[in-house]
Amino acid sequence: MLKFKEKKAMDYWSEIFSKATHGHTLWDGNATNPHDPALAYYTAHDFVSWAKNMNMFNKGNKILDLGCGNGRLGIMFSEMPVQYEGIDPMKECIDFCKWAFANFNHLKFHHTPVHHPDYGLQGTIPKEKFTLNYSDDTFDDVIAFSVFTHLQTIETAQNYIGEIKRVMKPGAKLFITWYRSPPDPHPDNTVGRTVYKESDIINMMNGLQFNSTYGGHSSEFFDQWAIFAELIS
Repeated sequence: MLKFKEKKAMDYWSEIFSKATHGHTLWDGNATNPHDPALAYYTAHDFVSWAKNMNMFNKGNKILDLGCGNGRLGIMFSEMPVQYEGIDPMKECIDFCKWAFANFNHLKFHHTPVHHPDYGLQGTIPKEKFTLNYSDDTFDDVIAFSVFTHLQTIETAQNYIGEIKRVMKPGAKLFITWYRSPPDPHPDNTVGRTVYKESDIINMMNGLQFNSTYGGHSSEFFDQWAIFAELIS
């Protein structure tokens, strides 16, 4: 596990992420230049620091990053005493992650060959039949950052959230984002922007206690309803 001072870390990861060709660097949609590789460091730092205040990512925790993209959050986990698993359906992202984090043995990345032709994903697993290749009660923390925003149907979303809850330990923490109606219109058939009724989201998250939420107050494209929750049953 490498250790960096902050300035050195920012420079190191900015150079690494300047070579990313797939996946998003930015997580909140508010930057002047969302392709600036330095944002990979800053936004990862901001999110992980915030989530730690919600009692996530404690020492020794097992973390699942569902839809890890180009592995931006791994920047912070690379220097933390945790076990991290990132999965993504875009093989180009996982190939980049395996190269970028090759020196960090506690970070693992896996390609999941989901079939979702609207996103150019030609894998063998229909998205509505997606499963997580982990045993029940495996993870202390799960991240699902802008995953459900792409799933298109409530049936697919129900399957995904069921898999997430299955692999969470009792008391495990979840960070998840959605587009919800209201205030967004429903339904929305635009590729890349799946909107769910708020009541459907709450029903799908049965068994999870909401600890904190933010965002999702407008129909702006990046304004997702973000939820910190805990598995209670």
